[in-house]
Amino acid sequence: MATAAPKVTTSMAVVSCIVYSFMSNAMVLTNRYIVGQKYYNFSEKSFVILAQAAIGVVMLEAAKSRGYIHYEKFNMETAKRWAPVTGFFVAMLYTGTLATAGLPIHIVTVFKNVTNLIIVFGEYRLFGEKVGPMVLGSLAVMLMGAVLTSYSDVGGKPTHSTLAGYFWMFMNCVSTAAYVLYMRYATTGSSLKLSKFGMAFYNNLVAMPLLFLPMAYTGDAVTVWRNPLMTNFPFLMLLTLSGVLGIGLNLASFWCVSVTSATTYATVGGLNKLPTTFIGVLLLHEELKPETAIYVTFGMIGGMMYGYGKFQDAEAAKQAKARASIDEAKAGSLDSKV
Repeated sequence: MATAAPKVTTSMAVVSCIVYSFMSNAMVLTNRYIVGQKYYNFSEKSFVILAQAAIGVVMLEAAKSRGYIHYEKFNMETAKRWAPVTGFFVAMLYTGTLATAGLPIHIVTVFKNVTNLIIVFGEYRLFGEKVGPMVLGSLAVMLMGAVLTSYSDVGGKPTHSTLAGYFWMFMNCVSTAAYVLYMRYATTGSSLKLSKFGMAFYNNLVAMPLLFLPMAYTGDAVTVWRNPLMTNFPFLMLLTLSGVLGIGLNLASFWCVSVTSATTYATVGGLNKLPTTFIGVLLLHEELKPETAIYVTFGMIGGMMYGYGKFQDAEAAKQAKARASIDEAKAGSLDSKV
C-alpha cells in the first residue's frame, strides 16, 4: 500500500525556505572564495563544478552504504529522463561560477532577483499561475534596482572582465529560471518519482559527463593538473567542503520547491543574498560604493514587496478555493433536496 504524502504546513514551508537560504548563502560565499580574483582565483572553473559533483556522489553513496540514507538504485532510463533537469542545473552552476568570478557579490545579489521576471512568466505560461498588482509592481522595482546598480557599478568605464561578468550573469538568470521551472515539473507534474536523495544522486551523477564538454572546450581538463593549487591542502579542503555544501543545497532546493512554488523558491534565493552582500563587504572586503549600496537596497525592497505580494496572492487563492468548496457543498445539498 502506498504511503500518503505528508501534508504541507506553513511551518514546513518556512523551515524549507530558511534551510535553503542558509545553504545558498554558504555555497555562494565558498565559491566566491575559491574562484574570486581577490582570493584563491582558481582558473579552471568547470573543474570546480565537476569536483563538487563527484564529491557529492561519493558522499551520497557512502551514506547509503552505511544505511544512513536510502534512495533508488541507478537506472539508465531514469537517468535519461532526469537529464534535462541536470542539464539546466549544470548550466546554472557554470554560468553562476563565471558570474561570481567576474562580479562583486552585491551585483550578483541584485541580478538574482531579475530571474523572478522569467520565472513568473514561465509559471503563468506553463502552470497557469497568475500574479497580482503588488507582485507586478515589485518585479518592476527589482528590475529598476538591477539596472541602476549595474550602471553605478560600471561607472561609464566597463572593463572586459566586467562585461563578461554581466554576460554570464544574464545567462545565469535564464538557466536558473529554466532549471527551477523544469525541476518543478519533474518533481510535481511528471510520472518520474524520486526521493530527494535520489534527485541529488542523479543530479550530480549525470552532471559529471555533461561537464567534460566545457572542460574540453576551455582546456581546463589539461591545465588543471598544472595548477599549483591542486597540491594546496587548505584549498583542497575548501573544495571538498564546497562539494558537501552542494549536496546540502541540492536537497534544500528540492525540498523548498516541492513544498512552496518555483517563484517562492526564486524569491527566497534573491532575498537571502542580503546577508551575503554584507558578509562580502565586512568579511571578504568587497568594495561597495555609497550610491551602489542605495541601489542594492532599492532592489532588496522590491524583493520584500514581491514576497508580501506573493503572500497576498496565496491568501486570496485559498479564500477563493474555500468559497468554491462552500458553494459546491451548498449546490450538492440543494440537489439532494430536489
